[in-house]
Amino acid sequence: MANVKEDPEHRARRLAVRALEKQIANLETIRFEPAQLQQLKIRTLPMSFRENGELDFKPCFFKPYPADLLDYYNFKPLDEIQVPPDQKPSWQAMAICDIPSVDRPHIQCDMIYNIDGDDRLLRGELLALIRIILGVLSATSLVDHLITPVLLFSYMGPQHGRILQGHFDGDNLVVRYSKLYDFRKKNNYVVKLFTQWLLCHPTGNTKAK
Repeated sequence: MANVKEDPEHRARRLAVRALEKQIANLETIRFEPAQLQQLKIRTLPMSFRENGELDFKPCFFKPYPADLLDYYNFKPLDEIQVPPDQKPSWQAMAICDIPSVDRPHIQCDMIYNIDGDDRLLRGELLALIRIILGVLSATSLVDHLITPVLLFSYMGPQHGRILQGHFDGDNLVVRYSKLYDFRKKNNYVVKLFTQWLLCHPTGNTKAK
């Protein structure tokens, strides 16, 4: 953050997220149990959807595209944020996108994971969220934002996927995540739901302490 005036609270959050990234990167854990997450100061909550695809909780930093207005939407790839994969087992962030807006820190990411999932959070999911949050907190153009929300689409074996929303609140990494959806069977609701969230809009106050 050279030559940029950084608020002490912003700096504290950036350093805390960096420390958390190092903690998780040094662990051999693949699937995290609730007690492990609590020890790491990671707060997990369910991500449930209404019939129209909208969320049932606050704070929510992403608003789904209206189901009756689904159309082509232009995402802007972010080359400046890199999320290095690892091999424990292998995973990769396939696309990291800035949701088109003015002065917004909201980021969307697709990732694939070479593992069969269950209801536990995965190492790669946590690292992807944390590394993106850290990347945005380190961006000088967004130094006024204390909250840097990430919407993550996580695809894994056998043919499943889920949606996660993550942000750092100053004390905890807060992760909401949906149930695993099965893509082996035709399900128009699931396809529509994921499409609505792929075309989402940023919302919420990201500057308040």
